Amino acid sequence: MIQQIGLTLKQKIETTGFDSYLYMDSAADLLAVHLFKRYSTQKLIIIREYTGGLPKHKLKEAIADRLYQ
Repeated sequence: MIQQIGLTLKQKIETTGFDSYLYMDSAADLLAVHLFKRYSTQKLIIIREYTGGLPKHKLKEAIADRLYQ
Protein backbone atom coordinates (compact mmCIF):
# COMPACT_ATOMS: atom_id res chain seq x y z
CA MET A 1 0.00 0.00 0.00
CA ILE A 2 2.81 2.40 0.90
CA GLN A 3 4.55 1.76 -2.40
CA GLN A 4 1.31 2.20 -4.35
CA ILE A 5 0.55 5.54 -2.69
CA GLY A 6 4.11 6.69 -3.36
CA LEU A 7 3.94 5.66 -7.01
CA THR A 8 0.58 7.35 -7.43
CA LEU A 9 1.94 10.58 -5.93
CA LYS A 10 5.03 10.39 -8.14
CA GLN A 11 2.90 9.91 -11.25
CA LYS A 12 0.62 12.79 -10.29
CA ILE A 13 3.59 15.13 -9.77
CA GLU A 14 5.14 14.10 -13.09
CA THR A 15 1.93 14.52 -15.10
CA THR A 16 0.33 17.58 -13.49
CA GLY A 17 3.17 19.19 -11.61
CA PHE A 18 2.19 20.63 -8.27
CA ASP A 19 -1.21 21.86 -9.49
CA SER A 20 -3.15 19.23 -7.60
CA TYR A 21 -2.30 20.11 -4.00
CA LEU A 22 -5.60 18.82 -2.61
CA TYR A 23 -5.09 15.41 -4.23
CA MET A 24 -1.51 15.15 -3.01
CA ASP A 25 -2.39 16.41 0.47
CA SER A 26 -5.17 13.83 0.76
CA ALA A 27 -2.85 11.05 -0.39
CA ALA A 28 -0.22 12.16 2.13
CA ASP A 29 -2.87 12.11 4.88
CA LEU A 30 -3.94 8.61 3.81
CA LEU A 31 -0.32 7.47 3.97
CA ALA A 32 0.19 9.00 7.42
CA VAL A 33 -2.98 7.40 8.82
CA HIS A 34 -2.01 4.03 7.35
CA LEU A 35 1.46 4.23 8.90
CA PHE A 36 0.11 5.25 12.30
CA LYS A 37 -2.55 2.54 12.36
CA ARG A 38 -0.31 -0.21 11.03
CA TYR A 39 3.03 0.51 12.67
CA SER A 40 2.36 2.58 15.79
CA THR A 41 3.32 1.00 19.08
CA GLN A 42 1.26 3.43 21.17
CA LYS A 43 -1.70 1.76 22.80
CA LEU A 44 -5.16 3.22 22.48
CA ILE A 45 -5.82 5.56 25.37
CA ILE A 46 -9.19 5.15 27.01
CA ILE A 47 -10.69 8.46 28.11
CA ARG A 48 -12.95 8.03 31.09
CA GLU A 49 -16.24 9.85 31.24
CA TYR A 50 -16.92 11.77 34.38
CA THR A 51 -20.37 12.41 35.79
CA GLY A 52 -21.47 15.19 38.03
CA GLY A 53 -18.79 17.68 37.05
CA LEU A 54 -17.91 20.75 39.06
CA PRO A 55 -20.19 22.13 41.71
CA LYS A 56 -22.26 25.02 40.30
CA HIS A 57 -20.36 27.72 42.22
CA LYS A 58 -16.98 26.38 40.97
CA LEU A 59 -18.26 26.23 37.38
CA LYS A 60 -19.46 29.85 37.55
CA GLU A 61 -16.11 30.88 39.02
CA ALA A 62 -14.18 29.12 36.22
CA ILE A 63 -16.36 30.69 33.53
CA ALA A 64 -16.03 34.14 35.10
CA ASP A 65 -12.24 33.78 35.31
CA ARG A 66 -12.11 32.77 31.64
CA LEU A 67 -14.23 35.74 30.55
CA TYR A 68 -11.93 38.24 32.23
CA GLN A 69 -8.63 36.92 30.84
